[in-house]
Amino acid sequence: MTTQSSPVITDMKVIPVAGQDSMLLNIGGAHNAYFTRNIVVLTDSAGNTGVGEAPGGEVIYQTLVEAIPMVLGQEIARLNKVVQQVHKGNQAADF
Repeated sequence: MTTQSSPVITDMKVIPVAGQDSMLLNIGGAHNAYFTRNIVVLTDSAGNTGVGEAPGGEVIYQTLVEAIPMVLGQEIARLNKVVQQVHKGNQAADF
C-alpha cells in the first residue's frame, strides 16, 4: 500500500504593506490615517501559490520571517501543526 502525501511548501515570502485609510475611533483610540498588513505568499511543490494576510507591525513581521525555516519543507496538509508551533513559540511576544 502506498501513502499519498500532499505538496510541500517550497517558498514563503512576507511582504509588509501600508495603505491609506481614514482615521477611525475604535476601542483602542484613534488610529493613523493608514493601515499596515503583512502579505504572506506561499508556493508549493505542485506549483500552486497561495496568498494570505496578517496584521501589520514589526513584531508580527519578524515572527513571520523567523517562521520561514519552520514552514519550508512542510506538507500543506500539516500546515495547521506548523501554525500551532509558531504560535506556541511566540505566546509571550508583545503583538
